[in-house]
Amino acid sequence: MKPQARLRAPFRTIPFDLALAFLLPLTAGGALAQSAPCTPGAHVFVVPGDHPATVLSASGGSCRVHYDDHAFADGWTYNFNILAKPRGDKSPCVSGAHVLVDPGGHPATVLSASGGSCRVHYEDNAYPDGWTYNFNVKPAASPVAPLPNPTTPQLGRYDITVGSGLYDGYLVLTSATSYELFLPGGKSGGSGTYSFDGASGKVHWNSGPLTDTAWDGTQQFEVSGGFQKIRVGLRSVATFKNCNSNTARSSTRG
Repeated sequence: MKPQARLRAPFRTIPFDLALAFLLPLTAGGALAQSAPCTPGAHVFVVPGDHPATVLSASGGSCRVHYDDHAFADGWTYNFNILAKPRGDKSPCVSGAHVLVDPGGHPATVLSASGGSCRVHYEDNAYPDGWTYNFNVKPAASPVAPLPNPTTPQLGRYDITVGSGLYDGYLVLTSATSYELFLPGGKSGGSGTYSFDGASGKVHWNSGPLTDTAWDGTQQFEVSGGFQKIRVGLRSVATFKNCNSNTARSSTRG
């Protein structure tokens, strides 16, 4: 049996992907002129992320690209994701900028930028220098004023990270002689007293949870790149957060 002939529609239906191809460039930067033709060899930017890329081939409404920043493997994307130039989104990923990198809010300095990626140096040594996406990078608040010759650690919250940056709770120096330790979930792990030896630059935990031998660090107090740290374990570092003890009690991650 012959297939039934289709009736000619009075109006042509616009395919969904073509409709998006017309509409999305308007929202991507406010101008259709910003979209780029999918021409083999063309240098373009791919959204989301404004990744720099080179067009390999084209087929209909799709474009096969090589990501110059190696964000993804070579692959296909719709033409409406291809831009002639980045959208001009303001990003803190500027060489030399002091930023915070998620997850974890690690203090870092931007080394270089490429498209939608940012190469950073982690000031807290949580990770080796490396690349991360721009959406993981946010401007750092005004840095804590460094103490050129510190005589005592600054009061407040110190986030504890282990090894390559695993979050392990935090401690709060509530006064010049007392502290409280908090578990990763925000529950108090106990409180105690401490003293600081200005000559050696070391913190001495006189009582409370940090007297446990599991906290086997040098307990050295350091100021590096404007960030204050206490070496509470061989692989654990407590890094100062610019908030008071009341704020620290109300938030596990700040």
